[in-house]
Amino acid sequence: MTERMESNHDVGTHARQPPRKRRPVWPGLLVITLGVVFLLDNLDVIESERLFRFWPVILIVAGVKHLWGSRGRGTVFWGAVLTGAGGLLLIQSLHVVDFDVWDLWPLILVAIGFRMLAFPRSDSRVSQDGADAVENCSAFLGSVERRNRSADFQGGSAEAFLGGVKLDLTGAHMVGDQAVLRVSALMGGIEIRIPEEWTTEVRFTPMLGGVEDNSRGPAGATKRLVLEGSVFMGGIEIRN
Repeated sequence: MTERMESNHDVGTHARQPPRKRRPVWPGLLVITLGVVFLLDNLDVIESERLFRFWPVILIVAGVKHLWGSRGRGTVFWGAVLTGAGGLLLIQSLHVVDFDVWDLWPLILVAIGFRMLAFPRSDSRVSQDGADAVENCSAFLGSVERRNRSADFQGGSAEAFLGGVKLDLTGAHMVGDQAVLRVSALMGGIEIRIPEEWTTEVRFTPMLGGVEDNSRGPAGATKRLVLEGSVFMGGIEIRN
């Protein structure tokens, strides 16, 4: 009888443990690839300098990924910016056209100007409540706070560029089993709060940035929030 009670206690304890979070495999693959390249270079099998000339392809891939999964104007805009910047850097790195890439820095101001026209803000700090099934919020040179109380939350997007976004979903409900939220942080920060009965699946591509998932979903949760996107020189935090 005692052994049976201990066994049931162990099963109950195990059932209360939160599910493991899926972590992206690409950072490990990147480290392995770099190690193999440096090893082959030391063994005089290849010349790593020739391979590293193609590093702007990373920006192109990130931009195409933004364009492929875009659901908002902001995602399309920054997808185009990353793709264009990667293309220019690749042309310069391969010496297809001889120019100094730093001479093109005013294009950054041009891109920021277009961004300001596409998403004008009358106040540097915006706080709003909403009940839309699809949540789309963005922050540029300011901060945005959104609280979504939708009875049928289906996903959306959250973007921050040189600013911050706080998205509170604790009052939202999910009718389906899964919702997808596309998140992009470019030199900015995004904080997302989710209900305790939701679990998360993280699919981010951080570059010089970080993603921290502090949420605690229950075991056997039937509601899942999929968060996917990219982080460049910024940070994303998910919590309850």
